[in-house]
Amino acid sequence: MPAELVINPESDRDIERIVVWHDDQEPGLGEALLESLEAQFVAICRSPRVFSHYRDLYRRSLLEKFYFAVVYTFDPDINTVTVFAVYHTSRDREKVLKHLP
Repeated sequence: MPAELVINPESDRDIERIVVWHDDQEPGLGEALLESLEAQFVAICRSPRVFSHYRDLYRRSLLEKFYFAVVYTFDPDINTVTVFAVYHTSRDREKVLKHLP
């Protein structure tokens, strides 16, 4: 059974900003990014242990068509994936890591 998906509020706001910014650059691009991100969430929830470890506690999954990464944890006891960050891979990872709990 797929894991339940929880997106922390800060990451949810980041996703909204990312989608709006991409739509401002090219109409429809934000929607395409959102669809890609939602498909990645489905893949993560189906197989949360497949993606690479990232800084001990976390895992990271890369989107295929966009240069974004999803940082999450998986709690097998309650079968839940919690997304802590969605960021462009050109960003300084240390800045992203500072905001992880």
